[in-house]
Order: sequence, then C-alpha cells, then structure tokens
Amino acid sequence: MDKETLDQFSWRIASELWDELYFFIPNNDVFLSVLNDIEYFKTNNIFDTIFVIDQYKGPTLYKADRNKLRVFLKSEKLKRNIYSLLEKQQSLSSNAFKFLLDEYYKQVTFFLYISNWMQQNLKNTIKDKKVPEGIFHYQYNTYKIHMESLVKQFYPKQYDLPKSNLNTIELIDTDFIEIAQDLKKNPKLNFSKDDIPNKISTDEISLKVNQNQTQKEVLQQKDKIDKQPIIEPSDAEKLLLKKVFKLKI
Repeated sequence: MDKETLDQFSWRIASELWDELYFFIPNNDVFLSVLNDIEYFKTNNIFDTIFVIDQYKGPTLYKADRNKLRVFLKSEKLKRNIYSLLEKQQSLSSNAFKFLLDEYYKQVTFFLYISNWMQQNLKNTIKDKKVPEGIFHYQYNTYKIHMESLVKQFYPKQYDLPKSNLNTIELIDTDFIEIAQDLKKNPKLNFSKDDIPNKISTDEISLKVNQNQTQKEVLQQKDKIDKQPIIEPSDAEKLLLKKVFKLKI
C-alpha cells in the first residue's frame, strides 16, 4: 500500500469534520442575492430545508427516519483525529506539522462557528415542528469539545493560536472559560495510543452522550456570559455558501 501523503492525510481528517454535518440555508437577502444567478437554485428549492452531508452521496435532504447513529459516532471519530495528529507530530518537521495543524485548526473553527450559529437560528428558520433540534445542539457540542481538546493538546499558549477572520481568542474567553483558565497554566494532555477504542457499542455511545450533555450543559449555564455574538448572522451565512457550495462571494 502506498504511503499516505501529507495532502491525503489533511484531506482525510478534514473529511471527518464534514461527515454527517446537519445544515440549512436560510431564505433571506444574503443568500438570494448570491444564488439568484445560479441555474441550479432557480429550479431547486433548497431554502429553509435541512440537509445532511452524507459520506457517500454528499448533501442530501434530511428525512426523519435517517439513522442518527453516525451523529453520535462523530465525537469518537474526531477524537481519533487528535490521535492521528499526535502521531504526525512525531514524524514531521516542526514547520510542516505547524502548517498542517494550523490549517486543521482553522477548519475546526469554521465548523464551531457555523454549528453554533445554526443551533441558535434553527427555530427562527425552520418552521417544521419535527425539526431535530437535539441533533443541532449535540452537533455544536461535538465540535466544541473537539476544539477544546485541540487547543489543550496543541496550543498551550494563546499567542500560538493561528490568526483567523474569526475572533478565536474571544471565542475561547467566552465559550471556553475553563480552557482560557487552563491556557494560563500551560497544560498538556497526555493521550496514549492504548486509549483509542477499537470498537464502540451503542450502549457506550448513549452513555457518552448523556455524560457530555450533562457536563457541558452545567458548564454552559454556569459560565454563560451575556455578550454580543462574535460572528454576525450575515457572515455565518456567507461562510456556509463558501464552504458548502464553493461560491466566491
């Protein structure tokens, strides 16, 4: 088997971020002004509708009977990305690994912002009473926990965080209060390859989901700070267009 190239590795771990992403496109002026001139969107109504990024089919229309197991498996897949990055850190030069890591960090930041924006705007956009609100909440928490692990393990100091159009420092200071405190102490997590699960049962998944929701909801309520959003709705919408539909706007 041919050795995996750095580009292939980068694509593989990034694809785990996209896999089983639940998203929707709001029917508003920001999107209409961009999409009106594209033939596909003249004949297909994609607005105010929930889609899922299927691993094999790409963006597909969400149906209520869709198997939710892949959503709950995603947190374990993203944890494996951390292990994969740790292994790469041992085999790459410091400059090569920093480039790889920073690019991945920027992608995680995008998914964190977008998933947060979607869970906040879901009820105002999708009028269907059967909307899977819990899935969007869990999806955001999955990316949030993944970002926490990424920052704790690879960015022990705030000034090491990659520069981005999104204010990551402010994001950590508001939503990740425990992370901001830990960063000042310069912590390091210790992961071992022995910790990587080979098989995950549905019982284990249910247990992990309940534990994560309980812990995170408590922290979120305790540490919530009443501030203005760090990303405007119009900016979040444009990010969706650029990333999902590859549009240049």
